[in-house]
Amino acid sequence: MNKLVKQIGFGVIGAALGTAAIVVAQSASSGSSTDVFVPYIESTLPKLATWDINQYKAEMSPEGLQAATDDRWNKYLARYSKLGKLKMIGTPELKSNLAKGSTTHAVYVVPLEFETGPAQVQLMLQYRNNKVAIDGIIYSYS
Repeated sequence: MNKLVKQIGFGVIGAALGTAAIVVAQSASSGSSTDVFVPYIESTLPKLATWDINQYKAEMSPEGLQAATDDRWNKYLARYSKLGKLKMIGTPELKSNLAKGSTTHAVYVVPLEFETGPAQVQLMLQYRNNKVAIDGIIYSYS
């Protein structure tokens, strides 16, 4: 009887450790994809702040790019180019993160400082096949 209790105890401990290992592994894998977002944001925003449509085409996902025609993209960029040169990128703030299959989607809000004053950008990002792409981008300022 004592031997049976020990075996059951070891089985319960083993199951608990196995479950903990799975949770840690899942957290680590989802964390590793989100760890690429902040460096991506920091390296990409200066390129986007040139207001060159080709920079956006290089960074947007196919779905994000197809959300508007080239003419609408040009009008959008002309409107926000009035912010002037980018002076500072603040700390990106994660608003949401969703892993679905092999793709992770995240939304970040990033404070920015331009020649004309403060602004912010909301970036809808995806991480798939070891690559980050922008699904959507919304600039706002006062």
